[in-house]
Amino acid sequence: MGPLFALAAILGAHPALATGLEPSTAGDLTITEFMAQPASPIADYQGEWFEIRNNSGRRLDLTGVRFSTDSLAGFSIDTSLYIDDGEYLVLGVNSDTATNGGVTLDYEYAFADLRMEHTDDTLTIEYGGVTLDTVTWGSAVGWSVPATNETQQVGPNAESLEWANDLPHNWCDSREFFGGIYATPGEQNEYCGAGSADTDGDGFTLAAGDCDDTDAYVNADSIDGNRDPYGNPNDDANCDGIRDDGASDDDLDGYTEQSGDCDDADPSRSPSAIETENNVDDDCNGCIDDIDRDEDSFTDCDTGTVIDCDEDDGVECSDATGVPVDFDLTDPDFFEAYIEGSCAYEVDPDESDPTRHACAAEIPYDGIDQSGDGYDACDLDRDGFAAEECLNSPDPGWRVLDFDDVEIPRDCDDANANVFPGGDEGDPDAGGIPDGEDNDCNGVVDDPYLDLDGDGFTEGEGDCRDADPELDPLAAIMSPGKPEVCGDGIDNDCNGLIDDLCDLRTATATLGGGGACGIAPLTGGLAALGVALLALARRRRSIADAGGSV
Repeated sequence: MGPLFALAAILGAHPALATGLEPSTAGDLTITEFMAQPASPIADYQGEWFEIRNNSGRRLDLTGVRFSTDSLAGFSIDTSLYIDDGEYLVLGVNSDTATNGGVTLDYEYAFADLRMEHTDDTLTIEYGGVTLDTVTWGSAVGWSVPATNETQQVGPNAESLEWANDLPHNWCDSREFFGGIYATPGEQNEYCGAGSADTDGDGFTLAAGDCDDTDAYVNADSIDGNRDPYGNPNDDANCDGIRDDGASDDDLDGYTEQSGDCDDADPSRSPSAIETENNVDDDCNGCIDDIDRDEDSFTDCDTGTVIDCDEDDGVECSDATGVPVDFDLTDPDFFEAYIEGSCAYEVDPDESDPTRHACAAEIPYDGIDQSGDGYDACDLDRDGFAAEECLNSPDPGWRVLDFDDVEIPRDCDDANANVFPGGDEGDPDAGGIPDGEDNDCNGVVDDPYLDLDGDGFTEGEGDCRDADPELDPLAAIMSPGKPEVCGDGIDNDCNGLIDDLCDLRTATATLGGGGACGIAPLTGGLAALGVALLALARRRRSIADAGGSV
């Protein structure tokens, strides 16, 4: 058998078209459509055929190219058969369009040399010991090919890519009616599903060239390596027609795309290159012309990488690759445990100032972030409160609001970790002693140990209202032993009861639950009187609760 098209007239008129190059690498030719077993009235020995596409970028001569299946050794093209780049050829067992479903063949071969089992089979293209393409179907790959007058076709997103056209989900039944069958012989196929679909959500649709829309990593922007996270071994993760090319050092500069080479065709560009002002990213860090002008070893290129400035401070900033998985100051738990200056983004916050760079020493309270963590140094004693002096820290700065947007009070002594808003002034009853510090930042030093209102009692000695009388006039008339003044509504004698031993209708307790008059510590006859009053109060309460009267 030989080619069906006599090209002599064309080649005579165009001598330049008389030659073609040999296919040389995988993917130069791909299988794009096949009819494995047609249905009645078309017999398989009359209607089997397949289509191939030239993806080599050059005109090919298919002389010597071999086609085979699992069941038969196949055949080789035994004469010149040319195919231009981007064009299709149809090869089949029967050139009679009246019996083969109306398909015009470019090459006819014997059914005894090659036939396709529709249940399970592999169709292979080889040349010179190189496998140019294979397509496998059947139970082993979960792709059922029925005996039907619908061809199996690969979508345009995968028809030129030998890896992508190996994936069963890139194939589907043809829906284009052609003569007595459904097929697109010699033409581009339809998409298997809507061409605008982005099933894997990677931002690339089938029509935009996603050659595997079930894998979010596979698209034109990916690095096609041979290990995670750069795809899988022996795939084509960037859909360029070459498997794992991101793992090869094409420009021989010592780096692959997988190891950070941003242009593997240019040896002057690699992670070890020196950045120059040429409108090119020479050192492949993702930034153009980022030069260390202040010579502090950092540039203004922000790659999102985080540095741990102090490995021994107990603050974990990032994972092993520098990704800031831990350095998250929007997380309340991390924020509360964070020590200023522990972490920094690997970026120069001011390329004109050599004192500002990642992990640089902070100048406290100057409103400038020297270290690159987003903070001014505002909590030197590390008690969790910013100093009063630190009012203009840079955004996000040391927080002045908590995560509920409630203002956080400032530290009145940022050199003493025992002094902060709400701090402990000590308990005189527990043996505490005045330390000369305003531990709770309320403006009073050692207030539990002082007689602020001059009434002879301190807070530690039972004064229930001890304050500067100019600020709180009631403080001076409230202390242990003061006579209770009936009707003034305060606990004059600091026994925990308001207006005790007064008319019971106005007596209330300041301790132990309020309500009717409670019992203050009493002795002798007063104790008996207190017991009687308490019994009377309880009787009145029980009657009132029952809805009666005394």
